[in-house]
Amino acid sequence: MEIIRSDILEPLLALAKDAIPNIRFNVAKSLEVLAATFSTAPDGLDLVQNKIVPVLETMKNDSDADVRYFASRALQKGVGASGTFNRLLGHRLH
Repeated sequence: MEIIRSDILEPLLALAKDAIPNIRFNVAKSLEVLAATFSTAPDGLDLVQNKIVPVLETMKNDSDADVRYFASRALQKGVGASGTFNRLLGHRLH
């Protein structure tokens, strides 16, 4: 998990602020996959909650429509793929 966090996730999160919209929406698509994968692991759920969800929430308000779409989809499909994460996301919203 640490290798994925340091070598994949951190650079990916940095790219969420890239000036090119196609980079940003591909980041959202990648975060969808990572969130769905990690949200089923006990220590992964914390990673998703603290690292991935905040970035996707910010990306939902992006100036580009495609970025907003893929960020919203990631929160619904990738992140919401786990019932556990659905409960967590509901908890964050309250």
